[in-house]
Amino acid sequence: MKNFALILFALTLVMAGCKKEEENVSYGGGSGSSTGQVTGPEGSSFTVTYPDGSTASLNGATVIGWDGGQLLNYNFWKQLRISVDGNTFFLRYNMVQDTDWSTEVQEEHGLYNFPFLLEYSSDMDDTFVELYCPFCDDFDENASGTVTLELDKPTVNGVYDVVGEIDATFTLNGQQTHIEGSFWAQELD
Repeated sequence: MKNFALILFALTLVMAGCKKEEENVSYGGGSGSSTGQVTGPEGSSFTVTYPDGSTASLNGATVIGWDGGQLLNYNFWKQLRISVDGNTFFLRYNMVQDTDWSTEVQEEHGLYNFPFLLEYSSDMDDTFVELYCPFCDDFDENASGTVTLELDKPTVNGVYDVVGEIDATFTLNGQQTHIEGSFWAQELD
């Protein structure tokens, strides 16, 4: 009986250690739309629900940012590129001049579901966030939905430059494809 109690105690310690190790890779998610898992220095993990109801997991190992450029009237844009299973999603923030971009991108934003054309930027007074995948057959046009992101996010694995969540819908020929998940990068290029 003592041997059984010792074995049971040892198994409890091992299981507690395993659970602790699993908890170390989680950054805890954000708004609750999904709980993201940081599984390396950078990457992404999304679940796609197609119009017929079928689902697929898309994963990537590359997040590139922050690209940026000038819009009209000193307004500007910043963007991340998220590579997922051979596709590249662009997450672009179009912002008003003098905006503190590092503060602005850390809010939950609704996605602007039309292409934000340069001429729109001449008299903009708000941030317009776009998610698009220009060379993807399943993700044509801009998505609607939300994006939440955090910069300099402390995790048990260190501080990550960016950790984000996407909950978005792409509409193609009247059919909707939903994508939900997270992305992260410990050091952006």
